[in-house]
Amino acid sequence: MRLIVSALIVLVFAFWLANTGLAASQNEAAPPVPVDVTLKPIYAPVTRGRSVSHYVLLVVRLTVDGEAARVRLSQYLPILRDRFIADLNGQSILRDQGRAGIDFEALEKRLQRRAEAVLGKDIVMGLKIRQG
Repeated sequence: MRLIVSALIVLVFAFWLANTGLAASQNEAAPPVPVDVTLKPIYAPVTRGRSVSHYVLLVVRLTVDGEAARVRLSQYLPILRDRFIADLNGQSILRDQGRAGIDFEALEKRLQRRAEAVLGKDIVMGLKIRQG
């Protein structure tokens, strides 16, 4: 009888140990899935010389590293929007002289730097801007 009880205890312990190790290895193997977060549209001024000729509506989409990063982003969203608006109002959004249109590539780099300054470099994986 003791032999049967001892064997059952060993089997239960072995089963528990195998399942605990399997769950730990599954948690380590799953990397965070990137999450896209689209901000509310932002109006940006288009300037000619020192005066504003008109405004354009820009939509900013951030790609963050997983759900935990999305939660952190949501906590800092008001600060981030404020920094984006300040940048868009402080510098021209147009291309250099002689080339027409909005310089989306330069804007994305500028706003990426602003996002990294607020959230840290490990949170924001990418940033895209489109005209809304």
